[in-house]
Amino acid sequence: MWKFCLHSLFRKYGWQFIGRIAAPHPVKTTRAVLDASSLDLSGDMTAIFHKTHPRSLNDTKSIVGVGFCLKPINPLCPSGRANHDCLYLERLRPSEMSKIPPPCRRCAVGEIGIMALKMGAAFYIMTSARDILFDVFTPAIDEGRFSSGLFALCRYSLRPFAVGMLASGIQGWLFPFGKGDCRDYKTWLLADIGIKDEQTEIIESKQKMIMELLANTQKKPAYGDQFEKQGNIFYPLLKTKLLRKKEKRKMKMITSHIVVVLAVSLGIGISTASCSTVPAKESVQASRSPASVDMKEAEVEVEKHYVKAHPEIREFVLLTAKTFGQGGMWLNEDAFVALPANVREERIKYLAILLEESEYGRHLCAGLAEAGALKDKRLLPGLMKVAGYQKDNVNYDCRPKWMAVAALARQESDEAVPLLVSLVDHGNENTHNWARAALSRKTGQDFKQDKQAWAKWWQAQGNKQIDDQLLKPFAKLEQLAPPKNAGSKTKDNASTALQERVRKRFEQDRAVYSRDDLRKIEALYQVANKKWNSPEAKEALTELIEKYPKAARTGCALLYMGQMHSGEERENYLKRAISDFSDCFYGDGVQVGAYARFYLANYYQQIGKKDEASALFEEIRKDYPDSVNHKGRLLSDLIPE
Repeated sequence: MWKFCLHSLFRKYGWQFIGRIAAPHPVKTTRAVLDASSLDLSGDMTAIFHKTHPRSLNDTKSIVGVGFCLKPINPLCPSGRANHDCLYLERLRPSEMSKIPPPCRRCAVGEIGIMALKMGAAFYIMTSARDILFDVFTPAIDEGRFSSGLFALCRYSLRPFAVGMLASGIQGWLFPFGKGDCRDYKTWLLADIGIKDEQTEIIESKQKMIMELLANTQKKPAYGDQFEKQGNIFYPLLKTKLLRKKEKRKMKMITSHIVVVLAVSLGIGISTASCSTVPAKESVQASRSPASVDMKEAEVEVEKHYVKAHPEIREFVLLTAKTFGQGGMWLNEDAFVALPANVREERIKYLAILLEESEYGRHLCAGLAEAGALKDKRLLPGLMKVAGYQKDNVNYDCRPKWMAVAALARQESDEAVPLLVSLVDHGNENTHNWARAALSRKTGQDFKQDKQAWAKWWQAQGNKQIDDQLLKPFAKLEQLAPPKNAGSKTKDNASTALQERVRKRFEQDRAVYSRDDLRKIEALYQVANKKWNSPEAKEALTELIEKYPKAARTGCALLYMGQMHSGEERENYLKRAISDFSDCFYGDGVQVGAYARFYLANYYQQIGKKDEASALFEEIRKDYPDSVNHKGRLLSDLIPE
């Protein structure tokens, strides 16, 4: 533990722990360090309770946490891995087994999460030490939000985690993973930033013990399997509260139907808007969640409004409708056509305030989907605020951003055009594709990612010249970190230079392959993006490598295959990526040569080839000082000490 703490003192998390926990509560923290040092962590489970505290979870102030690395890799978790999300918990119900994706059916995260929510505990998917500090430990010590907990994590992390638990006033149980967990600080550090290529496991006996502890928790309220997500944590909803809501809604619907029947019987003409006894709030709620998107209507919208768009963009719009429609994150244009005028007005006013005054985040997504269907000009300022959100040098969630851009497409506003032009080369694929779609819908043109061409055409139509700042190449395609040792080179210059290198490399493909070949290359590559580590992905990448050996995407494919395999196969794929495709890039600015060296160096460290690993790390520092990972972090900063 002392080695872990010493290392952490030189990292941001260590200072934040001192500032938020240790400094304000020195006595508690000192006692926590001493108590954690004396714990016996050699068994399959460690109980951490004061002598006077009952060994049970407090259902109103309890939390259950599991590591993100429990999420499956083959087939890949549909929510992604290094995040706090769970598709199974967020969109599905345990009774709907036929709709559950195969990766979710035997996932410990979903199984433990459902049981935790049923017994009344909050549920948390743990990622980084920093997130745990701010999501769990700080609320526990500052607000008393959590007093008991059950956590499953790497054995290497047990003692440092126990310090945080005890210092913040949380008592409970710690369960170490049985397989695939981090065993040293270097491996833990990579996992802490989301690099964990091996799935961890909880052995069956431990998982059974966890489920029994949760099932035996004494609880007074009756909980169901529904919940609400606040920030990064899932919280259960009371079953009695849910039943009352359903019963109340049912009675109102019955009353409404009786009124309609009586009105018809008496020959009274009553409109839907005037006869309904359902309050505006209930009507809006019902209208906000259509069962699913009508794809025929989506196709009509594309044929009508995106007729001049490139076929790639037309297909992209349809893909968005198909992919996000089932979860309510995309609505048909006429989704609210039957909404009473007064209800519609209230909802527009609400959304205008929500989008203009709220902080950026995924909690806006449902409202953004509604705004796209409501298409009221009063929503324009809020949509532009969300669409224009940007954090330089920091990885952030782009879903609210591109959803706002998609909603702006339906606005067809002159005011939004400069902002949309600035986003046509954004590093996030959904964002730049929707910016192109929105501009094509508005203007009937498609100049792809050529900002200057867009600006020139827009001004030629008699519009005001677009600000030069908006026409600069988008910083490092996503959020390019400023390169180290760049001398007088500015971040803008570095960004422009990188974009130019990316452009030139893809231009080489156009000289070698036909347009039809390029479409096939991209289609094969996207199979891997959508079905990571699946048999289909490996088959598609193998075909890509064999048939198109000179394509830039082939370099990305080799690196993907290196990440998907182990042992000698991993080494061979990564070596080939380095030797033949070091000048290739992913669309977000990650350079294949640098990233392949990073993965190969970490592989060599794991198998004891320290000299080879050191040589590769030195190459990254010397030859690729400005190279980043997919989160925009400099690789040179991620090299283990």
